[in-house]
Amino acid sequence: MKKNNAIVPSISLLLAGFGYALYGPLSRIVGGGFGPVGQTFTRAIFRLAIMAAIFVLLRVKIKKISRHDLIWMFMISAAAAATTLFYIPAIINLPFGLTMFLFYALGTISSYATGYLLFGEKLNRGKAVALLMVVAGLLLMFVESIHLVRSLFLAFACASGFFYGLYSPFSKKVSHKYPLTQSIGVTIAFEIAIYSVAWLVFRDKIPVTTLRPWLANFVYAGDVIVITYLVFYGFRHLEAQIGSLLLLSEVVFILILGLVFYHEVPTLLQMVGGLAILSGMLAPQFIKN
Repeated sequence: MKKNNAIVPSISLLLAGFGYALYGPLSRIVGGGFGPVGQTFTRAIFRLAIMAAIFVLLRVKIKKISRHDLIWMFMISAAAAATTLFYIPAIINLPFGLTMFLFYALGTISSYATGYLLFGEKLNRGKAVALLMVVAGLLLMFVESIHLVRSLFLAFACASGFFYGLYSPFSKKVSHKYPLTQSIGVTIAFEIAIYSVAWLVFRDKIPVTTLRPWLANFVYAGDVIVITYLVFYGFRHLEAQIGSLLLLSEVVFILILGLVFYHEVPTLLQMVGGLAILSGMLAPQFIKN
């Protein structure tokens, strides 16, 4: 892809990283009114309702989906749902830093592997250096709260990161064939089916009398939809390996939002780690074979 043609998709993924960084503040606003699975389940329903409104307002023309592509859409949804369902118990039961390091590091590595295996993307010197830099940056950012433990939840954290790394690259299989609104709507419908089964198993609480968490969860759903459009568009035009690096801007935005809204001053190690991640995001543009 020509450099100029990569600018808009790159900006799209950087904006998606900012949207992902809003998940933390939005989760705080939603609070404990919902159980973890109940919150995700109802948010998926909100997302489908919003997408239905977008369908009507934009008068989206629906294309017939082939059976092969329908399977890929289900796999996109399954990767998204698995990311969330494994992440929730991991972040609750493991040290925060350990969970986040495994989540982002495994996510980036699995995106690299998916780009290589599914799309034949080459791992050149720039991408290899970038991968090492971002993993080192993640380690520096979270090292102060990383404590190794023997727990099944370690596997959950690794699984969550692994599936996170599959979600965005999988979208490349279908995003160029159908209107983005149609692709996103179908994947959300599949997600609802998966989350409904999970909710029936765990029977998470869903509040019925308190309005505030419902409104916050609706706003949260809107943020997820915007991110999905940005991710599907960005990965449609960029290599999966490059896209996964750009999404790590989320970690840097988390530091910035924490400072601005919660007066959480980053430590020296966190700032150095953030610079290493930013450098890794830029490395493929400057280091060539």
